[in-house]
Amino acid sequence: MRQKGYLIIVDITGYTKFLTQTELEHAEDILKCLLEALMERIQPPWVIHELEGDAIFAYTLDDRILQRQTLLETIENLYCAFALTREHIHHNSNCPCKACELAPSLDLKIVVHHGSFILSNIGGREKLTGPDVVLIHRLLKNRVIKTTGIQAYAFFTEACAEAMSLGELTAEMKPHSETYEHLGEVNGFVHDLSAVWAREKEKRRVYVDMEDLWFEIHVDLPVPPALAWDYVNAPENRRRWTQADRITVEGLSGGRIDVGTGLHCAHGKQSIKETIVDWRPFDYMTMDSVLPLKGGVRITSQLTPIDGGTRLSWYADRPTGQNAIHTFLLRLIFAPIKRMLTGKLKEGGDIIRAMIEADRAGGQAVPEGMVEMAQSG
Repeated sequence: MRQKGYLIIVDITGYTKFLTQTELEHAEDILKCLLEALMERIQPPWVIHELEGDAIFAYTLDDRILQRQTLLETIENLYCAFALTREHIHHNSNCPCKACELAPSLDLKIVVHHGSFILSNIGGREKLTGPDVVLIHRLLKNRVIKTTGIQAYAFFTEACAEAMSLGELTAEMKPHSETYEHLGEVNGFVHDLSAVWAREKEKRRVYVDMEDLWFEIHVDLPVPPALAWDYVNAPENRRRWTQADRITVEGLSGGRIDVGTGLHCAHGKQSIKETIVDWRPFDYMTMDSVLPLKGGVRITSQLTPIDGGTRLSWYADRPTGQNAIHTFLLRLIFAPIKRMLTGKLKEGGDIIRAMIEADRAGGQAVPEGMVEMAQSG
């Protein structure tokens, strides 16, 4: 059956040289550790099609992606997982062997393309075929490092950038072009993943202090974390489940929602200002909200994988004021505010579930069974 969607190949670079210079047993253990870290991050809506030596080939269909930023953050999360695992191998091993010593020389390149392909079943195994499948594999042999000097990168083809309407999200990427016999010229954008990892390490983690927990709300959603993330955080979806009249987004970072982005949620004459203070795609995000009487509350939205989907948890800390006396007074009178917030979040959880079910009925979300299929593949 012919399908349209996104294709990804995640390739560990430098492995052949690494293998020839090190002890085979330890080299294979290190490769296994790195591949497992990557596979844990390639979650639905992405489906791992095949392991190809030191590379992973995965795909997803057009109607499985909800917003453009999610694709970029999926790629960045993959590299951060790889870099963190590589770092742990190097720093936490007391082994004096050459393989453990040279593990930091391994790196990652990722190629992302959008196109058509045939999904068929051959001998009981799923098989992807077609010119675009050939193209993405050819793109692994390229001149990116020679031309740009970027060692760890993601190359988004122009077809992918256009399909996702990446637009200004490519502003900090480097344009690049490759030419292949029978396939012609392939244009695209090179994203420096080492810079992404450097920024990630500098980020401060901000999470509601469980010792000062005000309340917590949990709701189970029948989609994997990457999709649940969009249902919870994409501005238009957020407007729907919070039942706001409108949401104004300010302070985008290179066209992306990130730390420092502000959301103004209008509910009739009342406007609530929320500011993102930590943004960890597909894991959690933390926002500071301004409440009536100039009080503030911090809420962390956590996504946890569970059987058949994702548990969405909201954790709120106790309200704070402008000083100790203000905080004390706020906490005396905020019982009705607590009832209002918990009620709104519970209702919001029900709305999110209804949104998912409506999209599923219209073919716009992960169908039943895809979570299990992707994990078993």
